[in-house]
Amino acid sequence: KFAIGLGAAGVVLLMLGLLAKVSPAVGIVLFLPFWLSSVNILQSRNHFCVAYASSGKYNNGDGMGAVADATAEQHAKDKAKARTMNLQALGMGVVATAVSCALLALVA
Repeated sequence: KFAIGLGAAGVVLLMLGLLAKVSPAVGIVLFLPFWLSSVNILQSRNHFCVAYASSGKYNNGDGMGAVADATAEQHAKDKAKARTMNLQALGMGVVATAVSCALLALVA
């Protein structure tokens, strides 16, 4: 839900920018909601928490409160997966921002 909300906020801000005919450079601000939305979408789809991976923790049960420390091997694998997911989210955010800036350039 958080990912959808952030993505929707980015789209609403883009629409407002298009209506106000703001400079395409202002579209760079849209990177933040698009990137955060991308991170959350990837976490949801992969059932994987980037923050847990970075801190060396993992959810070892079905409940939200069951958190344990990862072994060194698990931590290394989790950090690699978190890094990959962060790079994917960065790419998604950059593409969405570039498209937004291009749209803003068309109406400015």
